[in-house]
Amino acid sequence: MNNLFIETVIEQLKEIDRTQNENLETASKMIIDSFKNGGIMQAFGSGHSYSIAKELVERAGGLFAVKMIQDPALGIYEAVPGVGDVLMRKVDIRPEDTVVIASHSGINPLPIEVALNAKKRGAKLIAITSIKASKALKSRHSTGLRLFEVSDVNLDTLTPEGDANFRIGNMEEKICPSSTMASVALIQSLVYKVVKNMYDEGVICDIRVSSNVEGGLKHNLERHLKYADRIYRF
Repeated sequence: MNNLFIETVIEQLKEIDRTQNENLETASKMIIDSFKNGGIMQAFGSGHSYSIAKELVERAGGLFAVKMIQDPALGIYEAVPGVGDVLMRKVDIRPEDTVVIASHSGINPLPIEVALNAKKRGAKLIAITSIKASKALKSRHSTGLRLFEVSDVNLDTLTPEGDANFRIGNMEEKICPSSTMASVALIQSLVYKVVKNMYDEGVICDIRVSSNVEGGLKHNLERHLKYADRIYRF
């Protein structure tokens, strides 16, 4: 293989496939239970993990019943205690919902406060995180908890501490993080399992179609009102 980064990511994805199937099944059952009970899936990530949460939301080929919990500051205050508690005052989370939170380190107050607030309201919690990396770090939350210690199920990215993978020559800093590829693989594997398991039960999920293909916009607009009350309110 010509590209060391691609080779590394492929090996990481193979290990995820080998080790995370049971957790993915458990997570898919949580989401299916939410859908059956009239709930939705909600996604959150701050800083770069915003992109991981966004992968679930308004995505061509993705589930319709998904809402993003928006971090207006895009991670600037994720290490500041109390910010998550303030944010969650305005977020509509219900006991029938499942919340997916992405955080590579899982140690900052913001994602942990979002997680604790979601659980306090009775929602189920799925974390996308690196357990090995998180265990090597001290929580910045007042409880001392890390995200993987709060969640109901963890989808482990198996990404190294600090995220980056390689050093070039005598450079001090490592380069080429792989948590994004690992997290997206876990997210799309989760979506696949939810849709497949519901199909096997005789239930067809509402799926978004690209508005750039023939009939896509009409398809989405026909399903829009079914979920508008939940997915378009903060």
